[in-house]
Amino acid sequence: MGSVLLVSSSGDAAAALSIALDDSGHDLMICPGPHVPAYSCVYDKVGRCPLPEAVDVIVLDADLESDAAGQGTSSHELFGYYRTVGCPVIVLADAGRAADLYAGEAAVVLPRDSAPARIVDQIEDLIGVEPEVIDLRLGEITSMMPSAARPGTRH
Repeated sequence: MGSVLLVSSSGDAAAALSIALDDSGHDLMICPGPHVPAYSCVYDKVGRCPLPEAVDVIVLDADLESDAAGQGTSSHELFGYYRTVGCPVIVLADAGRAADLYAGEAAVVLPRDSAPARIVDQIEDLIGVEPEVIDLRLGEITSMMPSAARPGTRH
């Protein structure tokens, strides 16, 4: 499956999404984002970060500690950097200012309180994961691919 970077200072959100991603067969890396004392991160210090380059999708909480403090690297600055890396971004934002900030951007914006299953569905849409089905004739799980490519079928 795919790999996901979750940038969030909320441990609760990370825990819930971690379980849903694990159940779906995805790998998860967690970054707390900019935090005290300077509210800066690796990207802000050296101009790049290796984490977004190693994943298929980024889930970005639009309410990081740096946003609340009003200093350091904001979630919107991180979003801009992630877009230069070319990785799809899902932004979790509250209705209002944060959601408006990302309107018209090349991102999927979901409510911060979205169910983990909804976030996983969106991740799978972005990385092109096809649902798996059980082929009862073969007794195994196969992806929904043309029958000529399925295991156990003749070409």
